[in-house]
Amino acid sequence: IFNFNINGPQFLCPQDTIQLIGTGDTTFHWFGPNQMGTSDSIINVTEAGTYVISLFFSDTNSYGCSSTSFGTASYTVQEFEVPIINANQTLLCPGDSAILTANTMMVNPSYNWQGPNGNITINDSNITVGTFGDYYCVISNAECTLESNTISILQYTSPEIISSSGSVICNNESLSLYVDSVFASSVNWLPPLSGSNFANSVSVPGIFQCEIVACGITTIASFEVFAD
Repeated sequence: IFNFNINGPQFLCPQDTIQLIGTGDTTFHWFGPNQMGTSDSIINVTEAGTYVISLFFSDTNSYGCSSTSFGTASYTVQEFEVPIINANQTLLCPGDSAILTANTMMVNPSYNWQGPNGNITINDSNITVGTFGDYYCVISNAECTLESNTISILQYTSPEIISSSGSVICNNESLSLYVDSVFASSVNWLPPLSGSNFANSVSVPGIFQCEIVACGITTIASFEVFAD
């Protein structure tokens, strides 16, 4: 019986190098990413993928008959992906909180969470936050240290009416007004305007109002338009 095998780490850190070791009773050749027929027993690996050792070998049975066979052994190396943080919600109404979850392929990882106030001393894949700002996580184990994506948590602010072109109507032109709120669940423009769209248009000066419901809070927002 002919014995040969490949041993080494199964995971590769980004921009890292690992070694794969081929073991067997005779000379073999490596094939895989950046490996084309190398006959060394140890190779340096910088790319994820499947690595194969192949060889021809001869065997003689108890009757003195010889035969030649071809054999292969394969080994798959995976690259650790950048950890991804997901949130059950990214908009915080008053009194709300969000659950952040860090997802990783790592085995037995430790979690170093960072937020708007610095280090968060919770070594867990899930944290609950009630402060708006940016969050990320540095995840590490015996093999790797990786930094996750950054996720932004937004906090409720009172909605308002804005205009992209100032507050003055020039030469009898119209002026576009917009409700500025990522939290708004309903919009109701008050007379002399009407409608439930986030945008409206006026062509005369005056004070214009809109009833906006956001986070269950009703706000009457006003915007004054002046004549040239």
